[in-house]
Amino acid sequence: MKTRLAPILTLILLAACAAPPQPSASALPLTSPQPSPSAALAPTPMPTPSAVVTTFFGSMSFVMPASWQEVTPRVWTVPVGPRLFLSNAPIADPCALSERGPECWKPLAELPSSGILVTFAGSATTTLPNPSPVAQEIAVSGWCQEIGGERALTSNFPGFGVIACLRGPNLAANEVLFDQLLISMKRS
Repeated sequence: MKTRLAPILTLILLAACAAPPQPSASALPLTSPQPSPSAALAPTPMPTPSAVVTTFFGSMSFVMPASWQEVTPRVWTVPVGPRLFLSNAPIADPCALSERGPECWKPLAELPSSGILVTFAGSATTTLPNPSPVAQEIAVSGWCQEIGGERALTSNFPGFGVIACLRGPNLAANEVLFDQLLISMKRS
């Protein structure tokens, strides 16, 4: 049997020695692999828009970034006062257990860099000054300044107002998000 296996093993060894050496992973060139022709014909996926969610305030629906926090505070005063908080930072009901006046407007101690806090607040407004809501810059209020706000925007709707308190340096991006929120508002 040994005599029959010897010629076969010899052929296998000769074939292995004659084959070109395969480069190791560390010896491979640092060029990127070329795509196969079929991969080049595959359609490229369309970019997806930022994730958004639809939420409600009373009978109004609106769209906001899915990454934002939403808190409905306990209502202590009627018809004025905060009714809904939205932010790109963690927030909590500032007056969950007792009414504490101006403190009820601050659902966080400090806006982070490029932070936004949107507050829906009850008001006596019964008609809109414009046919479509438009953000208007207003003076930065005391509570907005106290949490680090540098710019304030507002818009009024029948029975409530929407106020945005913004902190830089990326004010423009948050202004756009606030405008998009306002534009998306509609009666459900």
